[in-house]
Amino acid sequence: MGGTHTIVTTTPNSPTAPIRRRMPVIPESRYEEIRPGPELADPNFPFLKPYPAAAVQPVPVSPAVNTVTANNAALMAPGNSQ
Repeated sequence: MGGTHTIVTTTPNSPTAPIRRRMPVIPESRYEEIRPGPELADPNFPFLKPYPAAAVQPVPVSPAVNTVTANNAALMAPGNSQ
């Protein structure tokens, strides 16, 4: 059977802020095995920080990425912003 999954969000980094109010937490590899606990409620916990801005390069993609039923890799092809 399926498990339960959560997308944890945080404030956006500078490249993401003009596009979105929130962004998913992208954990560093040292946090891959983190499990829910009281430390996650602390907004200063390093896991909850925005991904480094220097590591992000925004590119236009199709607005269809916001449609739940759209599910193919071509939607995220750079320049596919119809």
